[in-house]
Amino acid sequence: QGDVLLDRIEEVKLTADVPGVGSTEVSSGRGTMPGTTRASRELVADAARSALTDGDHRGLVLLVDEFQASDAESLRTLAYAWQELRSGDAVVPAAFLAAGLSHTPDVVTRAVTHSERFQYRPMRDLDPPATRTALTSPATNLGVAWTTEAMEAVVERAQGYPYFIQRYGDEV
Repeated sequence: QGDVLLDRIEEVKLTADVPGVGSTEVSSGRGTMPGTTRASRELVADAARSALTDGDHRGLVLLVDEFQASDAESLRTLAYAWQELRSGDAVVPAAFLAAGLSHTPDVVTRAVTHSERFQYRPMRDLDPPATRTALTSPATNLGVAWTTEAMEAVVERAQGYPYFIQRYGDEV
């Protein structure tokens, strides 16, 4: 099924908008695995170099949430592009951080055989003081304050589970 789609793709274009730096775009020929891997690698390298040449930036950090929901082809493309970036002669000032549910390493391993080289760090439940900080810090930045009663109700209901903390914080 994927081959049928790839046969119809004439070009792969990837664009990254880097806040404070601008936009960079790369493209490859037909939508093949090597083509998309090359385009992904070039996009990250170009965006990271652009960040370096613009003022006080030190490089590029790619942040991806819900990584377990990624399709296998995208995971392979990203993994191979990142492997090529790390094995090249020139150092690319870039980092990649992904967050996902507890089964994310299994999803990645099924898609990418060399994923055992990746570093996985499980996130544990937050204790009540860390939960309060996770809720109040973003709120304070937005000019919002929590009442003591509301905060304690959310701390009790969330039980330190990061997803619940995020959902309660977003909804409140």
